Amino acid sequence: LREARMAYENLAGTAAVTMDATTGLSQYRFVAAGASGAAYPSAGAAVAGVLVSSGTTASTASGQYCAVQTMGIAKVEAAASTMSAGDPVVTDANGRAAVAGAGDYRIGTVIDGSSGAVGRVLSVQLLAIGTT
Repeated sequence: LREARMAYENLAGTAAVTMDATTGLSQYRFVAAGASGAAYPSAGAAVAGVLVSSGTTASTASGQYCAVQTMGIAKVEAAASTMSAGDPVVTDANGRAAVAGAGDYRIGTVIDGSSGAVGRVLSVQLLAIGTT
């Protein structure tokens, strides 16, 4: 029997930036730099990183600052139920990790994950520079 593991992140040696927050953002989702601050990117677009501020505090309220992880291993919410280790990652329009297709802007690789419910948290190695 294989023991179920929780997603993890490795913040040692990573980079994080602060951005103006906008309301409606959720922790462990990809964000981009929008005109008013952090915002969900378009599906398949480039991202600034992963929101690590908790969405249950004022840290994602408009007028506040939020922390965005830009490198390393990040916890990211899954958009699909069939994502697993080795899958290349893109963002969906809600900032969740989705499986990249041919020609998509890849922003990471799933390093720990298994099939399960949409919305589960995966461990994703972020790419310093996305690729197509």
